[in-house]
Amino acid sequence: MAGEDAELIPVELVNTWRCLEGKWEVSDDGKEFSFNGYKEDKDRSKDALYLNDISLVDGALEAEINVQEVVPHGTNAHLVFRFQDPENYLFAGLGGWDHKFVIAERRPHEGPLGKPGWQVLKATGSITDIETNQWHQLRVECSEHDINLYMGGIRVLSHTLHQPRYLWPSGNIGLRAWGLWKARFRNVRGWQRIRKTDIGPRLQQADLSVITDQRLRAVADKDLNELKNLKSDDTPKAIVVLCGSIAEAALLDYLARHESKARNCKNAPKRKNLSLAKWPLEKTIDCAAELGAIHKAYPTSHVLRNYRNWIHPGRPEAQSLEPIPAQAVAATECVLALLADLKP
Repeated sequence: MAGEDAELIPVELVNTWRCLEGKWEVSDDGKEFSFNGYKEDKDRSKDALYLNDISLVDGALEAEINVQEVVPHGTNAHLVFRFQDPENYLFAGLGGWDHKFVIAERRPHEGPLGKPGWQVLKATGSITDIETNQWHQLRVECSEHDINLYMGGIRVLSHTLHQPRYLWPSGNIGLRAWGLWKARFRNVRGWQRIRKTDIGPRLQQADLSVITDQRLRAVADKDLNELKNLKSDDTPKAIVVLCGSIAEAALLDYLARHESKARNCKNAPKRKNLSLAKWPLEKTIDCAAELGAIHKAYPTSHVLRNYRNWIHPGRPEAQSLEPIPAQAVAATECVLALLADLKP
């Protein structure tokens, strides 16, 4: 997936890590990872793997990497991607085969590619060129067959995959070290490459914990789960309606907890005794903005403000052309922004 039809969106990596192999140390805030090397020489052939539960086949992974010393035949600190199992994945980064930079693979035990083990796919430089006790910003980008490795924003390696086994539908990302060598990783970030009209990956960021009313939360949860399975190209109208429902649930929950202030807002409905549940979504948006809970205006909020009009066959909006895919994506982005604003 490439070109104008695709874009990179960030994925949340915090609290989704697990140690798969080796003794790792993690900082209290969960943002720095250290591997202090295997103590026994007999363990030098073992990987040290710290894996994230996020799966992606198309995207980018970035981290700052620090090495304390250069060890001949053992210097390794890598970003892992398209991980299937401990003997079947790709990795790229500092060190390996006595090179400064590598893109490499871990082969499975069986298959058409030959004997199992590690193999370099592309490499450059010497390990003696690696500066120790300094943070190096490494980033690997993968798109279908192509892999690019960057340091400090400059591409240092590029490789095109030719084997079909690499075209996995998904694969975990993570960190890798090896042998006696010590390595540190921090500021690990990830991005997923998606089509601009895809909404499912975007909604992985949705946090409904801002909705405290259990009844409203249950409705929003159901709508969100349904949304994740829809495609904006096929069902833009359904996406706008479900996004409107989630936005309304979140805003009603907030206004109910601040009802007296909400009813005194200049943007509140003129009927003072009107139940909050019957307020138009546009009024809940305006009042929440007036109370400082959300931004004054979302550029795309007009897509949602009258979402109920799409439901009623007698309304002019419902009789006209349905929303286009771009509007469905805009509605999704609006909901994500609103939930982020409402988060304490």
